[in-house]
Amino acid sequence: MQKVSLKEAVKRLRDQPLTAAAEELFVNRKEEMLVMVQNVDYFSGNIIGVAGERGIGKTTLFNLVRFPGKEKIIINIVDRESKAGVISNIIDGIIEYAGRKGFVGIEGKGKELIKKVLALTTFSLAVGSASISMRKKEMKTLRSLVKELGDIVEEIAAKVEVVIILDEIDKERKEELLLVVDSIKDAFKENKATLIVALPYEIYEMYMEGVVSAKETYNLDNVFDQIMLIPPLTDEDIKEVILRRVSPSLVEEKALNLMALYSMGNPRRAVRLVKEAGMVAASEGKIKEKHVRVVCKKYLQYLYKSLGLSESDIKIIKLIEKGKDIKYIAKYLSVSLPTAYRKAQNLSEKGLVGEDRKGLTKLGKVFSTFY
Repeated sequence: MQKVSLKEAVKRLRDQPLTAAAEELFVNRKEEMLVMVQNVDYFSGNIIGVAGERGIGKTTLFNLVRFPGKEKIIINIVDRESKAGVISNIIDGIIEYAGRKGFVGIEGKGKELIKKVLALTTFSLAVGSASISMRKKEMKTLRSLVKELGDIVEEIAAKVEVVIILDEIDKERKEELLLVVDSIKDAFKENKATLIVALPYEIYEMYMEGVVSAKETYNLDNVFDQIMLIPPLTDEDIKEVILRRVSPSLVEEKALNLMALYSMGNPRRAVRLVKEAGMVAASEGKIKEKHVRVVCKKYLQYLYKSLGLSESDIKIIKLIEKGKDIKYIAKYLSVSLPTAYRKAQNLSEKGLVGEDRKGLTKLGKVFSTFY
């Protein structure tokens, strides 16, 4: 890395998904890439979900993954005003690819189909499911339009095996996202086109609940053939994310450790933290522990209030981290045993304390460290 000042390094930081031009900044996602490629191989011609929290690196993976023998079409969903708008956005992305490839006739069919889709405005959600609630006539029309989309996809897939990726669609509410995918799924079945859909983490939880308990949740098994998870990075990986962007000479080790802890495995969170801590530290030329604490404390103040925490909650967190039991906590806080139990249970429900009120979660460790 070229030697630059902290100010210059921070100015260059960009909180954006990586592309091939910045692949040297990519850290330790080879396993997830391999799983994605394997899923496409084994579930070719089906619908695959890729789930993870925002900022975890789904878009970066989509940008950098390569599918041997297949072409990749990434469609960024930007029109979220209506379900018809989202579907039109998908069709537009497909015909734009066909145009670039010189596939004659597909563009005209696609534009006509978009007009028909936009004319179909009734997309209301049925209670308790992700199916479409419509009058029979409207449902019949939708099926006809999905069949037309399927014909376009089939025409492209007959020329080249494609992997179509719907990115940014996970910014939709989960019910609406599932509604859209459920409504168009038949256009991507039984051909050589594989559809990959970006999903929020909560849909992965719903999917796994169904896999383990056979509980039907939003008909996920009827929509997706497979859902894979993009997990948080390790603290060591997060440190590497930071040091590939900012020279080690510009960051104290204690500051680096704190930033890794606070980021909780999310590379976007790490980059944002480095940028803000770097701005605070610019006059000193090096990011130190005190700078990180200032920024993190500011971030955590909002979370502290939104979770409804109190000083006694922080004391309980610190005591649990030290391995103290409920009896000790009750005596330390001068409260009854049932009260101490309820307080600890409440922290567990808020995601700060582990199951059975033993040990801290990652978020609990963050609060313990910064308070």
